[in-house]
Amino acid sequence: MMTTQDPSYLRGAMSPHPLTESRDGTCSFAGDRSAMVTDEIRLNLETSYPDEVIEVGKINFGEKERNEMQNDKRKIQNQRIMRAACALLNSGGGVIIAQIGNRNKYAYVEHGLGLDIEQSQRDLVQTADLQKYFEILHQNKLLLIFVKSWAAEIPLLGNPAKPHICSLSTNLFRRSSTSIIELNPSNALEFLKQKQLNVRDDKANEPLAKKSLLCDQEGIIHAFPARLFEVDQIKFKQTLSFGESLHVEFKLFPTKNRLKRFKETLPRYISAFANTQGGYMIYGVEDKSREVIGVSNEIVCHDTLKQEIDRAVQKLHLLHFCSSGGGITWQLKTIPVCDGDHHRSHLWIIKVAPFCCAVFLDSPDSWIVHGRCVMQLEPKDWSDKMMAADPGTPSLADHFNTALSISGAPPMARPVYTKKGLEDLADLKEYLFGGGTNEIIVYPDNLYREVSNEHPTIRKLLEEMPRSRGVLMFSRSWAVDIGIPENKHVVCDALLIAFNDYPTLYTIYHNPNDVFNNVEEYSRFVAYNLKQKIVNVGGYTGKVCVMSKLFNLSRVSNCLNVEGIDQDLDCDETLKVEYPNAYRITSTQTMNDLQKALVIVLLNFRSLLSEQLGCELFNLLTIKQYEILSRNIRKSRLLFIHGLPGTGKTVMAMKIIEKIRNVYNCGREQILYICENQPLRKYLHLKNICLAVTRTTFVKGAFPSVQHIVVDEAQNFRRDESDWFAKAKELCSKPQNPSGPGVLWIFLDYFQKCHPFENGLPMLNEQYSMEWLTKGVRNATRIYSVMMDKMVDIVGETSGGSPALHEHLKSLLIEADCAHEIPGFYDEKHLNRDEMARYVAKACYYYLRKGYSMKDIAILCNTENDITANRHILQVQMRKLRLELSFIRADDSQGQGIVLDSVRRFSGLEKNIVFGIHPVPVQREVASNILLCMASRANMRLHIIYLNSP
Repeated sequence: MMTTQDPSYLRGAMSPHPLTESRDGTCSFAGDRSAMVTDEIRLNLETSYPDEVIEVGKINFGEKERNEMQNDKRKIQNQRIMRAACALLNSGGGVIIAQIGNRNKYAYVEHGLGLDIEQSQRDLVQTADLQKYFEILHQNKLLLIFVKSWAAEIPLLGNPAKPHICSLSTNLFRRSSTSIIELNPSNALEFLKQKQLNVRDDKANEPLAKKSLLCDQEGIIHAFPARLFEVDQIKFKQTLSFGESLHVEFKLFPTKNRLKRFKETLPRYISAFANTQGGYMIYGVEDKSREVIGVSNEIVCHDTLKQEIDRAVQKLHLLHFCSSGGGITWQLKTIPVCDGDHHRSHLWIIKVAPFCCAVFLDSPDSWIVHGRCVMQLEPKDWSDKMMAADPGTPSLADHFNTALSISGAPPMARPVYTKKGLEDLADLKEYLFGGGTNEIIVYPDNLYREVSNEHPTIRKLLEEMPRSRGVLMFSRSWAVDIGIPENKHVVCDALLIAFNDYPTLYTIYHNPNDVFNNVEEYSRFVAYNLKQKIVNVGGYTGKVCVMSKLFNLSRVSNCLNVEGIDQDLDCDETLKVEYPNAYRITSTQTMNDLQKALVIVLLNFRSLLSEQLGCELFNLLTIKQYEILSRNIRKSRLLFIHGLPGTGKTVMAMKIIEKIRNVYNCGREQILYICENQPLRKYLHLKNICLAVTRTTFVKGAFPSVQHIVVDEAQNFRRDESDWFAKAKELCSKPQNPSGPGVLWIFLDYFQKCHPFENGLPMLNEQYSMEWLTKGVRNATRIYSVMMDKMVDIVGETSGGSPALHEHLKSLLIEADCAHEIPGFYDEKHLNRDEMARYVAKACYYYLRKGYSMKDIAILCNTENDITANRHILQVQMRKLRLELSFIRADDSQGQGIVLDSVRRFSGLEKNIVFGIHPVPVQREVASNILLCMASRANMRLHIIYLNSP
């Protein structure tokens, strides 16, 4: 049986503990953490369920049975269930399978789980409504606990916010009056947020070790332990003038296990004091009477004591929000305790300074499913997840609508935005699913007609549909739609979303029985990934599953439920793929929420803003973009996509590369991306989804492994010593390609042609298969109007040339439309070079003061000579404004500075703010094109400066 959770397709967003994988596929932590993952808690990789499944071994259930168990055994069993539940809550939900240890005398309906398990569940999900997250099924010798994904709900007035991730314990301690408390997840979240805010404050960025150790307003009280720390000896049974407080802890070890207790308690006290305001641990004082007794001289010497403290400090986990990277500061003082002239013992005083950020006693008891293992999160990953929030930048709030906020989303989800004025999530849902009828509607109808004409027996599938309302969504491959390879034996897939039924994936195939197992595994695998994406990408927070069914066109007698026997559970009965009724779609709200999640799953792409903001977020395709990408690429192997400026051609190019990989099940070395300039090539190269070269490299090189080619910005290619188009077409048509002719998609825009030379493209009447992208999605309306003016000029300038090109551009211009209403800004100046430099410097100063970053800004010139001429004078003016910044080239993706480059090298890229310096090329016939190219690079704010002659 195929492993349902194939590691090559699973996410890897976080960095858990280091692990090793044994030959049998089980995992353990490296070093001394190997005990944290045992055979009792393991991911079932060969489950019949299209879901995450964790086995927890034998568990005794029922209140009476659990009360009669030994405490240690009961605690261990409880911990196994809770850690499995925590991992599933944090990873999109799933199923816990437990073997019933007392199966001969247990019935769930009669005996329940056991009060200790139920209380632990309530503590874990922070609610008394356990059915909100858990459902139970009793199957023969097994108990199945169905776990819904965690979601941090928006808090009610006066209540603390729920963390974005679920935890059993935080291992984060603080002082509270005279006690030490472990912060619960909600309090830990507030603590971490406050620490992060303090670091952002300039005053708080001062090294805390240089501040007063005890900075409470009642300084006179806290001066007493500080004075004690300075004395050289103290009298036996002397009464101290101060007691225990927030900053002082007394300890007296009268038993024989003094050193053992000291070692056990020390890490907790050090971390608690460091997380509060620092303080003193004084060993050898009776806490009630405040009498000095001391610690026996025979226990340990001063140097050994320092080693024990240092060892305890080294075991603590430090989390930094600041850049200091410093450790915990502490001091030890051992003071002789004397009875007259007799030296009786020592007083131990450990002074701990407040820590700049956060100190963990150990890693939080918080778990995820990662690859093939159930794994514990390290403090850094845990805190990042705990404090996850939508990016709070003005450009997002002003120019985008929130399609998915992570404030109430599952832990793995990322924020999703649609540009204001474009189709929003409701519009896209209406397009994909329609307004709803009282029956099952088939979508898309044209695909259903196509596949049913090829395979008429597929119409029998509709007879299997429930007598309900909903939608049956056909796809050539739902696997490809969600980013995994298709199966060559599968004709198509259909996803049923209907009332009073489970979401169900029908996998339709026509091969004989010898491929049944292969298709069965594939169908379950696609259903599993689809369910995971509905939650972890689409942000769905309800109870959800995706059932898997097969439909064999060669044997149309019935659809087959995918079921199997779990051989690893030591049980005789079949493990039936069964979900509780709560996983059925039973309300209009559930249907709407599920459909919206599916829209995000199908139409999402990683926003280019992710690089600028330093956090991952998604945008959604337009309907037209989705329609083009949904084409059957086996029948559309050669396609010319004419996209006007700002219509998303480069995004489309990346999406089609992903689709080629999954349709043809090929590696990155078999797909070639070709563009004209180095920055765009490097951008695609860093995505690591294909080979990426410039046109110059392509015409000179040999690419024997390449089977598919995607060309971007083809209007700026040149036909010099070699015919690049003929070479590309030949590579994609070579007979040795195992899957037949390859895909050649070419993205171009004649409006943005930057030179007057031949570009090597076929004549327009030879571009037989063509698509248009005419809806502007990138540039603000004010900038778009400038672009429209230039496109009108370009159409007029072509009237005396090629009639075909003139008519083509005119037709595109008629359909051109700005798809949103974001106003933006445009300014045009005519200045000399010195005035230009002052103008640009002042504008940059203004933008940086307003919260924009250097990553938002590009200064574009005509040529390399222009860049050299402008660089120095711009730097001089910026230094006068005390702007300590640098200029970088467009291909320096890791650099921290403002882009200063040529408009040609910046082709295909974009920035929020663009300064276009003197867009007057040597070739006057492309002057309007150059200005159009500069303008189209700006998302929100555009400055065009023409230089006056000296």
